[in-house]
Amino acid sequence: MESCEICARLPSASTDHGPESHRTLRPFNVKRSDPPQLNQSALPPEMWAEIFKGLSGCHLLRVRLVCHRWKDIVDSSSALLAKYYVFFLCDIHDEPNDLPPATNAHFEKVDIAAVGSWWPSFCQRLVELELTRCEINVSVLLDMLKQIPNLKCLALSWELCDTKPLVDCPVAVDFTLNKLEKLRLEDVKSAEIFKVFQQLCCTLKSLNITWCCNRDVHHSVEIAKFVNGLQNTLTELTINDIDEVLIEVIKFDRLRLKKLTLSELQPTSQIPGLIVQLCRLHPSLEHLDVLDNQFWFNKTQLNEMSQLLSNLKFLSYCLGSKPEQVDLTFLSNMPKLEILSLDGRTINNKSVLPDCRPNLKELHLEEIFFQDNSFQMCLEKMPNIQAIHIEACSMDSWAHFLKVLGTLKHLRELKLHNMCPKETTSCYFDDLTALKSLILFSCKMSQDLLATLLSRCPSLHKLHMTLVKDALNDDVRRVICWKLPRLIELRVTMYIKVEGVERASRTDIRVVFDSLEQLRSA
Repeated sequence: MESCEICARLPSASTDHGPESHRTLRPFNVKRSDPPQLNQSALPPEMWAEIFKGLSGCHLLRVRLVCHRWKDIVDSSSALLAKYYVFFLCDIHDEPNDLPPATNAHFEKVDIAAVGSWWPSFCQRLVELELTRCEINVSVLLDMLKQIPNLKCLALSWELCDTKPLVDCPVAVDFTLNKLEKLRLEDVKSAEIFKVFQQLCCTLKSLNITWCCNRDVHHSVEIAKFVNGLQNTLTELTINDIDEVLIEVIKFDRLRLKKLTLSELQPTSQIPGLIVQLCRLHPSLEHLDVLDNQFWFNKTQLNEMSQLLSNLKFLSYCLGSKPEQVDLTFLSNMPKLEILSLDGRTINNKSVLPDCRPNLKELHLEEIFFQDNSFQMCLEKMPNIQAIHIEACSMDSWAHFLKVLGTLKHLRELKLHNMCPKETTSCYFDDLTALKSLILFSCKMSQDLLATLLSRCPSLHKLHMTLVKDALNDDVRRVICWKLPRLIELRVTMYIKVEGVERASRTDIRVVFDSLEQLRSA
């Protein structure tokens, strides 16, 4: 069938470039023996379902082809079906055949002129539906949605460059999506769509709206009306570039938000004050993301917010471009904070993190300059940290940083992006015994230090290296091939310059190694 393909659901961890690799890698020195014979009929279906939960979506699709019994076991389990989704990539001219049952479907750039006869039977198990940049009238969309009884998550996005108005938008809708909990509308261009979803959605818990361009007060009013009708159920709200909506949301006395994400707001002087007012009205907030903005709170506002939001678990914040405006002492007043994301926006921020609570689990930092060993001193006070993502931050040397990492016994994930400390030589540090995922992108370190770092990660399951000098060095390859017995996912991406070859835009070739066999023979 030309119009769709079956895709495995990828893990949540992000990668550097290209698709994820899911090949199982085994040490070469392990002798393999024939597996013991097992009578599959001796195991009940429930036990097989538990066994299959450890497989990826790709493997489950193969399991369905083994026998009718295994096919029935997979098809009857919603948890197993959620591991893959049906992906429609181009226009559907013929009736799709042999589609497996699925709980997730995604249409991308598909011209949907009408609902096919195959849709009612296929969509009965759907829980999530996503339409990305598809050509579809609202009446056809409603026909599709009307036949999905268990839909919980719906995502719609439009072409950024598409300026055509929304057509065929009915005034009245004769059904509701009673089980829909999450709605994401991206690059919205017409406020008319909100009138439709006001009638469709009565019990939304999560609403994500990103406006594309050419908005006016009328658009903000329609969004505010939409949010107003969801006051009794809505707990998560994401909006962008619509300051007027904030003014209206403050008036909703029944709204009880737990998650608030604001992006691309106009850098006006009133915005920080409006957000502080929202914090007063919603002390139950557990997630606050104001990273993607160009306004800054003063010290008084930050202190008030930290005292109001005693239940906050996630905070994402832009520090600003003026060093004198940076004051992070307010973080000490957030006892339940688990995930902290800070963006310096400039290399000139001379910031020192205050003493953080020991329950901080994830730290994301971008473009922050740390004087001397201030960052290492901060890490020493985060004994339970599990994930560290650092991008384009400045520090003096790898030695102090890696020595502190060796003391973090719960660190499971480390991602370093554009890191170029002044001192790059090798040093001694303890094993990162709990580290399972390591992603390096354009990091400057000596080949001895790189080999040492990898050898200190005995439990590593996932390794991605992109634009890392000496990643193909013999010592480094030897460590990867022989000293990482638990490695499952490997991706090494290099760009090799080509001399004497005329190319229009670049003079290098992208080379990717995604298996030990490829790396060993490179």
